[in-house]
Parts: sequence; C-alpha cells; structure tokens
Amino acid sequence: MKIGERGVFVGYSGPSLNAPPVFSPGAVVSVCRVYAEGIYRCRAISLSGQELTNITDMVLAEEIVPLKAAGDEPRKAPKVELALEATATPESVDRILALPGSKHFNDLRDRAAYVHVVGGHPSHLRTFFTQALVLLSDITNGPTALDGRSGVLKMKACAVERLRLNQHPMVLKAREYVSDGWLIRASRGPNERRPYTKVFLLRGAERVAVQIDGSVLTDWP
Repeated sequence: MKIGERGVFVGYSGPSLNAPPVFSPGAVVSVCRVYAEGIYRCRAISLSGQELTNITDMVLAEEIVPLKAAGDEPRKAPKVELALEATATPESVDRILALPGSKHFNDLRDRAAYVHVVGGHPSHLRTFFTQALVLLSDITNGPTALDGRSGVLKMKACAVERLRLNQHPMVLKAREYVSDGWLIRASRGPNERRPYTKVFLLRGAERVAVQIDGSVLTDWP
C-alpha cells in the first residue's frame, strides 16, 4: 500500500506490548507512512471520512485489507465478525459502514433506507439501530420525505453515500411511484406500526406498499 491509500483494519496479528489497542477490527484507516518489510503507520478515519491525525498506530500488511479504488476489480470484504453493541457510537457505526455486504451493514442500510424515503424513524427497532440512525441523520425544518410533504429527518450525505441509499431497491421503487403522483404515508393509520420493511403509498383510492426488496403489494397488508 502507498501513502494516502485506505483500508479496513482486520485485527492485530500479535499481542500488544502493554499498550491498549488503537484500532478495532473493521475500522477504516489511512496509510500515512510506509516502512520497510510491510509495516505502515496508519491514521484513523472518522464517520464522515476525515483523517484523524492524532489517532495513529503501526500496522502490519496482513492486518489491513485495501479498500477498492475507482476502476479497481472488486475485492472481497474482509471476514470480520462484529458483535452488535448495546449502544451505538460513532466508532461502532463506522466499523459497520466499513464492511459492505456484512449482515450488520445490510441491516443498517435497510433501516436507513426507510428514513431516506419517509423522513422519520421506523418503529420497534432495537436500541442500537435507533441510536445509529440518530447519528446518521439530521433534524431539519422539513419536509424531507421523497414526496416533499412530510418528514423532518434527513440522512447525512456521508451516510447516503456509504450505505448506497440511492441504489437501495426500496428507495428506487418508492421514488418511481412518487414521480408517478403517489403520496407517502408513514403508517397505515394513527397508532399503527411503522415497519422499516414497508413504505405505504396512496393515490386517490389506490394503495400500494413498497417492500424492502423493491417488490410491491397492491394493497396495504
């Protein structure tokens, strides 16, 4: 790897010498210095993609997997098992964002897609995901839903990009319906659940539900 290249830290290959670990498995890091024999000094990368110059550590070549650059052949995601923590922090969310294709990444992406479409939180989420969505979104004066009628939450630009929300099948299909005159409803009615797996839309007397995989139900279940 070269200076300025980024990668995913997969874990220290040996015990540290009486020093606490600087990077956690799944963290995105940037190479800031190259030594001989496959040894790098790396900087931590924040949730917004900024280099943290005050957080660095020595990393061996086998402890880091380079991120795919534009035009490169796709690389396999590092096999890093992450436990879902009780509380979401910028660091724990960043570790998930660094592992596209992992279960936790896909789970977070699906829930964030709902917010991106509706402009509000789904209901009955695990605490971690509720907190993660708070970290990844901003409160605005609204409206933020795709139909421009409701919603006060807007996903941060870095979250939209890293979670590829504009390519999510539910977002694509909901946007298609909105462009055809359909209106978004957060739920089927007052005090009803707001499942992240469905977006409810109506046009006159017609009702459809766009599901998480982009499929469409011709009525509200």
